[in-house]
Amino acid sequence: MDWRQKLAEAKQLVEKCLATVGNADAPGEDKAKVTEWMAEVKKLQAEAAQLKDIEQAALALKGEIEDKQAPPKQAGASGSFPSWESFLEAVWRAQHKNEMVRRVDPRWYGSMSERSRTCPSRSARPAASWSHPSSALSCRE
Repeated sequence: MDWRQKLAEAKQLVEKCLATVGNADAPGEDKAKVTEWMAEVKKLQAEAAQLKDIEQAALALKGEIEDKQAPPKQAGASGSFPSWESFLEAVWRAQHKNEMVRRVDPRWYGSMSERSRTCPSRSARPAASWSHPSSALSCRE
């Protein structure tokens, strides 16, 4: 039985107790059972609390196990973009010919090494020039 079901059952018993105690015409047998019902309510509440603690502990352990099994994420990796569409839009903006539209997405800075931020050597890049809005990422020849 789920802890929510136990709490629902306890709530029904409490309502039954209130109805019995509030009813002057209730038989004496029912009024005598109110203490038994309240004891049952306390028992159900304790069991529900215990089941809830067990469920939370199991979920915490499951999360820890999944975290250990998942490959580590690198800062600035493609996982930092929520979707492929947002990544492609960032690429489009970074290469846009209009300087008012062009901007570099800050999520890329985490994956860049110091070497990649500097200008590549003449032999390592094509003859066409390129520029970046950030001064640390621009080269012109």
